[in-house]
Amino acid sequence: MNPKAISLALLSLCFLHHGRAAVQNALITWTGNAGYHASILMTYDDSFPTVGAWGGGAPISSTPTNQGIFQLSASFFTPSSQVPVFSVNDVSNSIINYKFLTLSFSTASTTLFGHFDVGKDSFAEGESGSSAGQYYLTLLGPSPTLIDPAIGAELDYGGHFLVTIVPEPSAWTLALVCPTVTILARRRRFKR
Repeated sequence: MNPKAISLALLSLCFLHHGRAAVQNALITWTGNAGYHASILMTYDDSFPTVGAWGGGAPISSTPTNQGIFQLSASFFTPSSQVPVFSVNDVSNSIINYKFLTLSFSTASTTLFGHFDVGKDSFAEGESGSSAGQYYLTLLGPSPTLIDPAIGAELDYGGHFLVTIVPEPSAWTLALVCPTVTILARRRRFKR
């Protein structure tokens, strides 16, 4: 096959992939002043300038709203734990599962803004059973707060959030394959 045709086909594939709305993954981590920490993984559509979800709960009950978030899971750790002591999927397949979920995220600046509440509190949601072992993280700014709803107590506060964008595997593959195949095709052409 003609090396120019292969190079042109791969180059057009790279541009087509780059031009479509990309699904991005953001890893949002929080560490409080007392050493508790949370890890939140969000998969979203970065064609929106901002993405967000509101569970429809407090202060009044309403219809849940989701713009551009496909998945959102949160895991919570004590200061001494390396494995999560509680994990939850607040958004699964674009469906909100936590009544009090509140999250707004700028895809351009990769920052959280506005109100914030992720985790789980089944007692406040009116579900039967205990909320023992559950956690939720609320507020942004200088005083994010981790709450244990079973005892109604603040476990940790303050600290900081860190947002890391995790590239989609296909983006890495194309970034490596396109130039490699182009170089190989050119080498083959020069050997002739």
